[in-house]
Amino acid sequence: MNLTPMLKRPICPSGAITGPVKERELKKDYITLNRFINNVEMNKTTTSYQFPQLMMAIQTAVKCVAITLKKCGLAQMRSLGTSEQHFPSLDGRRLEQYLNEVFVNLVASTNTVSLIVCKDSEDAIRVETTRSGKYIFAFSAADSQTRGSLEYSSSVGSTFAVYRKTDSTASVGVDDKDALQAGKTMLCGGYVLYGYCTVMVLAFDGGSVNGFTLDHAVGEFMLTDPNIKIPTSAKLYSVNEGHTHSFDPSLVNFIEKIKVIKVGEIWSARYSGNLVGDCHRILKLGGIYMYPASKEYPNGKHRLLYECCPIAFVFKQAGGLAVNGKQYILDMTPQKFHEKTPFFCGSRDNIMQLMQAVGMTKQPSNETNTE
Repeated sequence: MNLTPMLKRPICPSGAITGPVKERELKKDYITLNRFINNVEMNKTTTSYQFPQLMMAIQTAVKCVAITLKKCGLAQMRSLGTSEQHFPSLDGRRLEQYLNEVFVNLVASTNTVSLIVCKDSEDAIRVETTRSGKYIFAFSAADSQTRGSLEYSSSVGSTFAVYRKTDSTASVGVDDKDALQAGKTMLCGGYVLYGYCTVMVLAFDGGSVNGFTLDHAVGEFMLTDPNIKIPTSAKLYSVNEGHTHSFDPSLVNFIEKIKVIKVGEIWSARYSGNLVGDCHRILKLGGIYMYPASKEYPNGKHRLLYECCPIAFVFKQAGGLAVNGKQYILDMTPQKFHEKTPFFCGSRDNIMQLMQAVGMTKQPSNETNTE
């Protein structure tokens, strides 16, 4: 049999099975977090290996937390090398301690930080001089609702902030009070939300806000939400209304006012009790998040240095505002590592309405930090 005519025919004629040949789309650019950080560092007037190293350690810690939460209570985290007596299981408190150690150990080993402030340590953790660097790292590995979040399969969040030492040129010597800096001096801040996917939102001083999603298949954070901007206003609020009986009367009046139904002005309420989850929703959709002072928490519930300031920093860079009812969060200088404060953040117009309602007239400082 003469096979020549058959061999001349294409095995898969154009369009028969695969469809028309399409030109490769070259406009898509997949940016990893490492590549993004390197680009940020290259755009600075002075570059340093320390900042990229620190950010790599942070994202590694986040990956460890993400896999730990997925395995928690099932595989008992044997793959992480923990002994049976130290299995966090569903014990929220022990789990928080374990996650805290993950962050501390990874960040301290980078030779980039001198002080570490975290929720599970009463005092600042000093890194030995031989391994210290020019940055200060403050964080909360898991929010205060971790126990309930695990029990009811809700989300868990981490918050973190990177500051520079008061004298970054000093090779030795650091004071614990160097960590007590106003949020406006922050170099980088952000949060991580662990749920059906792991999302990290990062903000840099003088830069934009960007969202990264962890691709578990390749183990990399990919840029999925570039240049996040919060809407100027939105009819969405997030607050625990079960405590309104102990709120300031002016705040109660503000909440009741926005609940009055008018044509085209119906507000929606969403509240999960998870700081990072609720604030992330507000960042994406607009509106206002509120955790005011109450009889149970007269100074508020959230920590200023490593919970409120990182989120306030993100909101400011995204075009929003954050206040405590008397002054702007980023203008506040903590007096103690674990100082608490009432916390309101959200769209600019919504926060301005709140400020007017509670009688806050103070204007924000225009001071900015330079690296």
